[in-house]
Amino acid sequence: MTAYAMGIDFGSTTAKVVILDQDGAVVASAISQKGAVSDEGVRVALEEALGQAGIGQGAIGRVVSTGY
Repeated sequence: MTAYAMGIDFGSTTAKVVILDQDGAVVASAISQKGAVSDEGVRVALEEALGQAGIGQGAIGRVVSTGY
């Protein structure tokens, strides 16, 4: 099983998510604009990126986050 890494940037108005494979290649990314400091924005971006990558949350081995 491939372990993926995920990066999340939770900004003041925009949430950004990127998923990398074990070689560091980008396999998915998503941006969601849901207004001021919205948890919904992170959820939407996360679901979109996981869908693009064709994986579930269980395939993510590492998560790094930053932001507002």
